[in-house]
Amino acid sequence: MPRKRILILADDPYHITARCVNREWFHLPLPSVWRGMEDHLYFLHIAYGIRIHAFVLMANHFHLTLRAPQGNLPQALHYFMRETSRELNRLSG
Repeated sequence: MPRKRILILADDPYHITARCVNREWFHLPLPSVWRGMEDHLYFLHIAYGIRIHAFVLMANHFHLTLRAPQGNLPQALHYFMRETSRELNRLSG
């Protein structure tokens, strides 16, 4: 069954969460994971105009609260998830 379409509104905050495959922990120390993600969060803000309110990194998942004033949340999250996955995989070997 496909997911329901979400209406992206510019003024509404969104809570995004994602976790590692099979709920495993990141295969890197958390400071390394943090450095890998912070560059991409900065790029989200600059390139996509995303307003980041909070980012919490846990041992096997993260929480992100943001707004997408330009209504481009799907494209921004696609970039973020793809690039952070590539970065963490590259760093962990």
